[in-house]
Amino acid sequence: METDSIPPMLFDSLFLEGTVDVLISLLIVLCLFLSGFASYCKSTLALVNGENLQNSKYSLSAHGKLLISLLQHPQRLLFVLVTSKFISSAAALVLFLYLILPSCMQGVFTFPILALVALFATTLLFVVNETIPQRLATHEIRQAVKLSRFIPLFSFLSKPIVSMFELFFETRQKLLPNKKQELSIDELSKSMDLTKEEISEGKDLLEGLINFNDKSAVEIMTPREDMACLDVTVSLAEITQYVVEMHYSRIPIYDKTEDNIRGILYVKDLLPVLEKSADYRWQQLIRPAYFVPETKKIDALLKEFRSNKIHLAIVVDEFGGTSGLVTMEDILEEIVGEISDEYDEERKSYVQLSDGSLIFEGKTLLTDFFRAVEADESEFEELTGEVDTLAGLILELKGDFPRRQEVVTFRNYRFQVLEMSKRRIVKVKFTILDTTSEAE
Repeated sequence: METDSIPPMLFDSLFLEGTVDVLISLLIVLCLFLSGFASYCKSTLALVNGENLQNSKYSLSAHGKLLISLLQHPQRLLFVLVTSKFISSAAALVLFLYLILPSCMQGVFTFPILALVALFATTLLFVVNETIPQRLATHEIRQAVKLSRFIPLFSFLSKPIVSMFELFFETRQKLLPNKKQELSIDELSKSMDLTKEEISEGKDLLEGLINFNDKSAVEIMTPREDMACLDVTVSLAEITQYVVEMHYSRIPIYDKTEDNIRGILYVKDLLPVLEKSADYRWQQLIRPAYFVPETKKIDALLKEFRSNKIHLAIVVDEFGGTSGLVTMEDILEEIVGEISDEYDEERKSYVQLSDGSLIFEGKTLLTDFFRAVEADESEFEELTGEVDTLAGLILELKGDFPRRQEVVTFRNYRFQVLEMSKRRIVKVKFTILDTTSEAE
């Protein structure tokens, strides 16, 4: 008795077709997962508080630093994640259509069934891309730091589309420049150089506004050596005496070294407890400090100060060490000039001797130095690219650490180092040499 059997070629064709369908189904699941995961990353990172991240223990880790850098460009981060979600969803939809297309061609699916399939696919995409990610999104910084490691994957996934849009906007910007911007920053700066001295006050204000966007925190900060801060172990009596002497409203508190800033003590928080016993734990009044990198632009820092309602930030270097501190007043002074309060002494930044020489502190800003000696800043342009203070200028001229009483000359300018503190230049005597008499 003969039995019917499936021809080998037909069997291989059916097996291959079934394998392809399984692979396509797995790819659809993978695309849906990537789409939902991208949406989850977007929802979670949108909840991250920048200040809390800066103050957390994760800020110094590799992934923490990566997240901080990503959050500095939130629009690009959002575009990358949204684009990745779109690409993954579109790929899943195309694969699904490819999977059901043969059945549609054979008339297996009627119109009502196709409508139900479309409704199911739409509902599934909505649940995967919106409902589940928003339910799982969390405020936890730890989770956000973990998710940051996957952002490079999404950047790679969305790179073709993101690059295409960036090229489009760059081309559009070149072809259709903003007609409202009739005067560029460089043109305005050159125009200011031609203004008369009679409007010097308004000129200084405009110059401050022009240069505002180019300055970073390290350029205007109070250096670490000049910071007024206290160790966390001092007594209540000692800190009270320090507050009375220094007249500061906010004092950084460190543990053993200035590189380990514990937080900021607000004097207004200290006033109600002044009558407490000597063993009162004033350390519980310390508020979290706000940390910023040296490269932080002061225009962005001003926005963060206003949004977070703070007035002081600790500036840290690339290794996490303390470089100095910057205040709201420091930023505003870059626009309007020096701001004096009732505790500021009315004094010049230098002392003039009877022979016409001037005594400056090493930490004097070069802008103040040039203004005081009425020197042309362009004469020092080749030397001042990376320095901001008079001490830095002398180090550039010398090329090494000078000794006490050592003289450094540049053209007709004479600098004499009067006082040193270890390797730090404290005081400098400046004299303009009489080139006429020397020539005679």
